[in-house]
Amino acid sequence: MWTDSGRGGVDPTEALTGVTIQVSRAHLLLSGTLEWAPHPVRAHTHEALDILEQAIATLRELVVTMGDPGLRSAERRGDQAL
Repeated sequence: MWTDSGRGGVDPTEALTGVTIQVSRAHLLLSGTLEWAPHPVRAHTHEALDILEQAIATLRELVVTMGDPGLRSAERRGDQAL
């Protein structure tokens, strides 16, 4: 979807969705290599997976919020019941 808003006419919600998919894919690839990782690397791999999971959750929330004008309006009004 192209709009007049945003940089280069790209819809920010669509761009954010693309980034979310990329981060989700990175998480999937990393989790698939966990069993093959040497033991000293596994702790770092678990930490990286946790960080990616948090990032994915945040990105998904942003995509939903940006994609739903009602949610954006409620946030601007300060509504707590989302």
